Amino acid sequence: MERGEVTLVLDTIVVAECVWTLRSYYRRSVPDVAGAMRELLLLPNLVAEERDSLITALAWYESLGVDFVDALLAARMQAAGDRDVYSFDQHFDRLPSVKRLQP
Repeated sequence: MERGEVTLVLDTIVVAECVWTLRSYYRRSVPDVAGAMRELLLLPNLVAEERDSLITALAWYESLGVDFVDALLAARMQAAGDRDVYSFDQHFDRLPSVKRLQP
């Protein structure tokens, strides 16, 4: 702080809220939202606890046409070494790191 530098901490849920707000309220395109959020996450003085999972989720959100939250859940599962998800949501079938099982 002596040099005028600040480190910002960004919670994962705030990223999800930003994605939702940019799409629903501001009606930005998926590529615009994903690109803006990636740029934010790569700022040098920003700390995001799940940065790698968030970046993976943004890539899947943009390229696979899945909801961001579904992509984030799958990216978290991948990071944890989990594969199986019980869900009726067919978006999970598009995600390479999970196997959807119907309850």
